[in-house]
Amino acid sequence: MSRIGPVRVPPLKNGDVIYEATWADEGMVVAKDEKTGKELWSLKVYDYYVEPNLERDVQHVYITNLEMTNGGEDLLVVDERKRRHVVNLKTHEVSTIDWYAKVRIVESKPSEDGWQYWVELKIENVFKRPIELDKASIGFDNSITNNLFHVTFDGQPVRYNGMMKKRAPPGPDGFVKVEPGKAYVGLIELTKEYPIPPGNRKVTVQFEHRNHFSKDHFFMKSAVESREFEGEGFKLTPRPEFK
Repeated sequence: MSRIGPVRVPPLKNGDVIYEATWADEGMVVAKDEKTGKELWSLKVYDYYVEPNLERDVQHVYITNLEMTNGGEDLLVVDERKRRHVVNLKTHEVSTIDWYAKVRIVESKPSEDGWQYWVELKIENVFKRPIELDKASIGFDNSITNNLFHVTFDGQPVRYNGMMKKRAPPGPDGFVKVEPGKAYVGLIELTKEYPIPPGNRKVTVQFEHRNHFSKDHFFMKSAVESREFEGEGFKLTPRPEFK
């Protein structure tokens, strides 16, 4: 099955330079002299991982928008997966500023003090290069030292009761390396840090945090996960795949 062709992105003018997103190579931006039309430089802004067992054509990710930011010093590039990338026009350095995660509630158990519950966090590497995740920013090894989640019960926000730890940049052991096409998956208990009162409850959980100290300094965010806590609770074993 072939995909529909990408939407043509209008050229963007900044001073005497025209910036264009090419169709020939996804993720490529070309800068041209406005008067002569001569190419000044070209840059591969992003490069998505391609699953070898799937048709390549349907996996293309093209640019959908170009915009000047930071007073004309940076170029904002938006792709079809709604990720935003910033190009420094002086150094041509690229940074991805947002990254999508997935979270879901996988277990709950009622008690006299309130609900005990666990969530599973999944962060996929969709690029062709490895990414690094700051362990403290993802609750690695079920360790929460910052406010990583937005939790509600019956529409009411749950206050974070855990520590807010200031820390120095970690060493190499403070990061998780995720290879292209792979994913980090962590299991985290939120019971003490985000307490849910006893009784039947409608609970929502959303992960949101910056990937601090990593060279991949993007902002990570998931959609809202919603479950009903009632009766004897639930335990999903084996846990079904993320949507």
